[in-house]
Amino acid sequence: MKKTLVTVLIILITAYMPVLNLFSASLEDLNKELEAVAAKVLPSVVSTIGESESSEPTRGLFGLPVPRQQKSAMGSGVIIDKRGYIVTNYHVIRNSPVIKIVLFDTKEYLCDVVGTDPPTDIAVLKIKGSVPAELPVIEVADSDKLAPGQIAIAVGNSFGLSHTVTMGIVSAINRNNLGLSDYENLIQTDAAINPGNSGGALVNIKGELIGINTAIYSRSGGSDGLGFAIPSNQVRAITEELIRSGKIVRGFLGVQVQQLTDEVAERLKVPKKSGVLVSGVIKGSPAAKAGLRQDDIIDKINGTAVATVSELRKQVAGLKPGITVTFILIRDGKSLSIKVTLTEMPMPELSGKKSVFPNQGMRVVSIDEDSSYKFGITEKYGAVVVDVQKDSPASRAGIIAGDLVQEVEGIPVRNSYEFEQVLAGRSNHSSIGLLVLRANVRRKIVVILDR
Repeated sequence: MKKTLVTVLIILITAYMPVLNLFSASLEDLNKELEAVAAKVLPSVVSTIGESESSEPTRGLFGLPVPRQQKSAMGSGVIIDKRGYIVTNYHVIRNSPVIKIVLFDTKEYLCDVVGTDPPTDIAVLKIKGSVPAELPVIEVADSDKLAPGQIAIAVGNSFGLSHTVTMGIVSAINRNNLGLSDYENLIQTDAAINPGNSGGALVNIKGELIGINTAIYSRSGGSDGLGFAIPSNQVRAITEELIRSGKIVRGFLGVQVQQLTDEVAERLKVPKKSGVLVSGVIKGSPAAKAGLRQDDIIDKINGTAVATVSELRKQVAGLKPGITVTFILIRDGKSLSIKVTLTEMPMPELSGKKSVFPNQGMRVVSIDEDSSYKFGITEKYGAVVVDVQKDSPASRAGIIAGDLVQEVEGIPVRNSYEFEQVLAGRSNHSSIGLLVLRANVRRKIVVILDR
């Protein structure tokens, strides 16, 4: 019996040996391909270091003040042009007056910020002074050809460990409504992306850029297999415009919108349950001037059907100011056509800095389409509170995110710049009085400043 089993095993092994050899050879070929990809991509990825002054008061012996120390933010970047242009995430270099990059050969260079686009979390840097000869520029793929299941390789400054390579697959494409950026069309991957990878490269099996790593979903703070990257086609379009003009110009409609649910469609007696519901119209905006109203349903833009909020925002933002657009609406159950001439989208607050008094504990931005979407603001002027620190003077005074500051010490403010200018003129005050609009109710709030 034993001899029979041994004979059978020998026969099976002999029969399958060619298959095993073929499988082993395939793995060796794959391994060589991955080595080649890493060797090709690593030189075109840089470590990005942004330095900023600490906002926390520092004290030495006996409570004496000492100079503020520099804090460094670590991230990644990708060389996209031999002239010294590098793409990274906006959040990597935000609040950093001094930015340097470290190449694969460990050489360091200071960089200027060419332009930023916070709504897509993209920034472009340029090496100061003379650019190294034969700068290794990454090849860029057509991200529209991506499909779930394709191999994806991430390269970046993971946890400060420069030029780390990880591999996975494209888990999904066209991810949106994640709250990671304002114009989301993200690639999802299970290639390990960790803190420090932001701004780094996501490449295909050919070593071509398919995306810029931008965020993770994680309960632990590390990689849980849910990483996201900005598609290379979007990166290319944004970076080319930033290099050309230093800013991104988008069309501005001026509406607040929400997804049309079955329940809302039934209440509005809409014959079909598609389109995007207008929940508010910003005063003085192109939409208001053209006659759009609350409860209108936007069905088509220039003949193209609109099914989601994300689609509407992308289509409008992709149009240039001055263009007249035809909107097909459903109002009171009837279809009608309205022409709207778009204006330029107000520039969002680019600095990301806290206002003049760091001890206030809040950050404001100018009203734009993004903040109005998020907080339901229909006013045209004011400074929007977008962040309030816990246990700060602003928090103790009752300020919350979404408040619209319209006056500071009785002086009207139209945007975040004027807000900070008024504060700067009152730097010696121990408190500031604000007029805040919240849920269509104006209220006076006094913030007692820390000293």
